[in-house]
Amino acid sequence: MIRVSVVVPEDAEPTGAKLTAQVPDWERAAGGIGGSHRWETNLTILSEKLERKPVRKKKDIPEEKTPDEGPLVAVIWRGKDDGNEWHGGNPGKVEPWPAQALAETSSEYRELARLGDVDVPTIVLNKDYSRLESYLRARLDGNGVRTLTGAGAENARDRYAVGVGLGLLLHDKERERLSKAGQALDPETDLHERQAIARSVLVMMPEYDTLLGRLEE
Repeated sequence: MIRVSVVVPEDAEPTGAKLTAQVPDWERAAGGIGGSHRWETNLTILSEKLERKPVRKKKDIPEEKTPDEGPLVAVIWRGKDDGNEWHGGNPGKVEPWPAQALAETSSEYRELARLGDVDVPTIVLNKDYSRLESYLRARLDGNGVRTLTGAGAENARDRYAVGVGLGLLLHDKERERLSKAGQALDPETDLHERQAIARSVLVMMPEYDTLLGRLEE
């Protein structure tokens, strides 16, 4: 999984650019070297924000959507204090959780209570994941002062949750596909792949923190 963030200063001149990303050689999970992948994206920087045109609503479509419309995905954090028995090397996984249980776990999901025992794909992240804890402890500036405190640490966890959560969802879909094809992952391989997803996100976060700090100066 590769994530790319593009930051454009507010005073940037209108222009165009092409963003090219390439992975020349990569190691397959099943062994061997995969072929080259290349993506090109054209970017256009505008001087003014585009105004969104109002979308017409059909009369038979309700104004407000209910929680059971469209696919549902929840994200929760679990740690030792919550009875989580995962060891520090387990970043988390995707599990089916009853909607009622999610509603009782977090106020953000209280609207799901009406769905009762319907299972919702839930990204469960380990609050005590050792590499995440090491990253948060290591965020020090040149004077030895922690750069991620209070809201900064919470924002970092949110960015981590987005990246790792997406990776775990894709991993779970692939795991289900392999299982249906009679090629189920053994527990050790499954854990190693989930660890690789978390590490790939954490390795990029210090760079992002530095870039974000420069933009906020």
